[in-house]
Amino acid sequence: NCNLVRIDMIFPLYIFDFNYDFKPNEIPKNYSIEKIKEDLIPEIQPRDFNLLDKSNNYKISTLIIRKSGYLLKLYNFRCIITSTKAYIFNTENFNITNFITFFNYSFNNSNIISVSLPSELRFLELLLIYVCNQTDITINQLTISVNQVSFENIQSTNLKNILSLQNKLTNAEQEYMEIRNVISELVESKEDMFEMYLSKKSKDLDNIDKDDELKLDEFERLLDNYNCQLNEDINLIKKLIKEVDNKLRLADISLADLRNKIALYNTHISIVSISISIGSFIAAIYGMNLQNNIESLTGGLYIISSGIIIISVIVYNLVYYQLDKIKKKIILI
Repeated sequence: NCNLVRIDMIFPLYIFDFNYDFKPNEIPKNYSIEKIKEDLIPEIQPRDFNLLDKSNNYKISTLIIRKSGYLLKLYNFRCIITSTKAYIFNTENFNITNFITFFNYSFNNSNIISVSLPSELRFLELLLIYVCNQTDITINQLTISVNQVSFENIQSTNLKNILSLQNKLTNAEQEYMEIRNVISELVESKEDMFEMYLSKKSKDLDNIDKDDELKLDEFERLLDNYNCQLNEDINLIKKLIKEVDNKLRLADISLADLRNKIALYNTHISIVSISISIGSFIAAIYGMNLQNNIESLTGGLYIISSGIIIISVIVYNLVYYQLDKIKKKIILI
């Protein structure tokens, strides 16, 4: 999305202080573009605000690294993260109060998070934990919905719901792949991880401080873990998509078999009708008010009736034999 950003735009922000100088605000504070440039990231570019502005409906997960901080669009989060604070831009797609509670409980909890990491990297891990929890909840809900799809409820009235479920699965797969790609690209670039480490002592990657190197190695390991978890989530989503497709194919095969049975039944009726119509044709000829020798023949009625029945049976068997040959050819194909 390349919409121009208005200089008079105001962004509501939730502020998370890594030093616990104050608790995160539950009511967003308004920041202008100029204030964001002055107080947060002086190097921020006008195009970067397209990622932060929710009105642009920017859905792709993205990481933009600047000297004073980094900008992150991950799942429903739009953030600016500096060495001392994180700023989450107001969004209507998730419950910010729940995340604030999660942050207060987890940020310095060694049982949940790697507290040895610098704050700016620890906050990213906190986001990844929260996002992976949300993806697990979504996958569980989608699994329940997929398990409810069966041949009995695949009817024209339910096709809209099944189509909606397929769209949700496809959207979830795309969204999780975008998140995974951000992590994968970060893992593959030691330089990007070094740039994200805002509070590092080292000036360049070639002469990295030993302590900084240990922290980057720890950061790389945790990114690998979340990368694996998201790969697993993506595989589960793909499995659910395939399961829905298989159920729809099975339903289509069952419906096709039912249509074939109806068609064969109609064909049998047609064969019987043809056979009877030939007999009726003979009866119609002899039913005319014309002189013929059969009228004086003893037992003529029975002879003609028997002949009509025999001819009808012969015609039926001939037509049915041809039909049976066609069926066998179709089975062989």
